[in-house]
Amino acid sequence: MAYTPEWEPIGEALKRLVASGMSEREAKRDLCRAIAEGAIDFRVHLSADPNRHSPPIIVRAAEVDVPWRFSSDDIDWQKSQSLKPWSIHQQRPGESAIMFSARAAHLFERTIEMIEVFVADVARTLCAAEPVRKAASVGAKKVCTTIAAENDCRHALVQLMKAQPDIPIAKSELRKQFPQVPARGWNRAYRAAATEANAPAWSAPGRRPKKS
Repeated sequence: MAYTPEWEPIGEALKRLVASGMSEREAKRDLCRAIAEGAIDFRVHLSADPNRHSPPIIVRAAEVDVPWRFSSDDIDWQKSQSLKPWSIHQQRPGESAIMFSARAAHLFERTIEMIEVFVADVARTLCAAEPVRKAASVGAKKVCTTIAAENDCRHALVQLMKAQPDIPIAKSELRKQFPQVPARGWNRAYRAAATEANAPAWSAPGRRPKKS
């Protein structure tokens, strides 16, 4: 049996999604969104540092500060590279400059040569049609339907929150409008919508008045 790599360049992931039936525009958008929101694990290949005589290195997602909602236009899909800089190893709160430099100096002045995504995450989250996850199976189609329902729910909540940012509606009442979305997906969609709509009143603790 041929070995199936766990990681692949983001450009290769795009090709698989398009081959599974997604439009290129949709596949690019969803890949970027999933990476920014942490739904897909990724890692980056950093260039060598000739000044420190350091070889190329691979850094995992936890060490990379990805711009929130970065655009598909920010990616060179042929080379699987970011066209805009991503910060590597941010200084931690309360960490002195000396300690920060000692911990992360070996990553300074490097460029990202390649972005790779975790194949299993792409298959699970974006329902790519590939043998490892049998994305053409009934189970994969069900996941696709669930993800689509969650996205529709989030979009609807964003519009509602923007329309009345200071007049939140009880979650229990809103939940009834989206019975097709699982509980975890509903909570995830609600939190994301409150952030995207910039409506802190909707995420404040406490009871909310019912819609009259």
